Amino acid sequence: MERKLDGVALVTKKKRRKPANKGSQSRDIQEVFCGDAFKIIPMPTVAAGYNDEMNHVDRGDQLRAYTIYEH
Repeated sequence: MERKLDGVALVTKKKRRKPANKGSQSRDIQEVFCGDAFKIIPMPTVAAGYNDEMNHVDRGDQLRAYTIYEH
């Protein structure tokens, strides 16, 4: 059952890559991913949208850093 508020989904399912097994959280990571390289994880729609937009900002910053403008 999908939860909604005013017709907007509160949770979005996103495909996430398994992080490296380093540090004290490696056992927790193994339990969640069960040996899979990817997993579909539910996350708040607001957080998913924020992460998507920040990815665009990071790529834009990267492109600006590599481009030389002569004025």
